[in-house]
Amino acid sequence: MELIQVFTKIFGIPYGNKPHIGEEPGIIKNSSKSMRRAFATGVLTSDGSIGIDFTQDLFVRSKKLAESIYDILKRDNLNVCIKKKGEFYSVKGIGENKK
Repeated sequence: MELIQVFTKIFGIPYGNKPHIGEEPGIIKNSSKSMRRAFATGVLTSDGSIGIDFTQDLFVRSKKLAESIYDILKRDNLNVCIKKKGEFYSVKGIGENKK
């Protein structure tokens, strides 16, 4: 199986430009907490940034992707917020929730 077939058939990622339709693949969304965390880590490592206030920031055009990353981080008890900024969605992680 070629790599493109893995992305399209297993992960359900379509061909072509997809900034508005990007989302967490169903096979990952329905998997373990550690698998979802690994997915979020990959997205944040490749597309995220560290703000001048040392927060983790992610700006994406896909609402579904932003909501998935938010959900994963929130389930890990992180203090995180999501906001719409123009045509982008911002997910900002600002540390652990205090218990």
